[in-house]
Amino acid sequence: MSARFFQSSTPQRNQSIKVNDALVRNNLTVAGSTTTAGIQVNDLNVDGTSALRKVVFDPLPAGYSQATNANSPVNITGNEESFDVATVALTTAAGGIQAFNISNSSIGAYDMILLTQISYSGTYNVDGAIVAHIAAVSAGVVTVGIKNWGSGTANGLIKLRFKIFHNTASS
Repeated sequence: MSARFFQSSTPQRNQSIKVNDALVRNNLTVAGSTTTAGIQVNDLNVDGTSALRKVVFDPLPAGYSQATNANSPVNITGNEESFDVATVALTTAAGGIQAFNISNSSIGAYDMILLTQISYSGTYNVDGAIVAHIAAVSAGVVTVGIKNWGSGTANGLIKLRFKIFHNTASS
């Protein structure tokens, strides 16, 4: 059985379609927002072997930069769910740690923040070995820690990518 839902080309407010246990054989496109208790991707090729699939989160991340020093906060001016942050050039001593805050009004106290370190302009184990991590999450603020695990002083900027996953838990 299949179903098609038609809507005028003029966007309407407060329209929704509730679907329970949907099986999508090809593509599912949501041009607004969606709420789900979970996503499970089970996919097999015609011959029964596993197929590699991906989940794409659009739009591309917005870009922000740290202003003056490694401890300067970064203010996300929109409510982006995905964004990139480029730090200033770091000079973190061997074994040292630095931290800065990112403020974003869309972050809740129980949200999960995914952090990916995209690049480091220094040379690993010559100019340090930088690793970024999420140190704390609270309503509207994420604290990012940057640790230099290398034997030399870090000398370069890093680019970080963040993705917010909202959690409706209140405990």
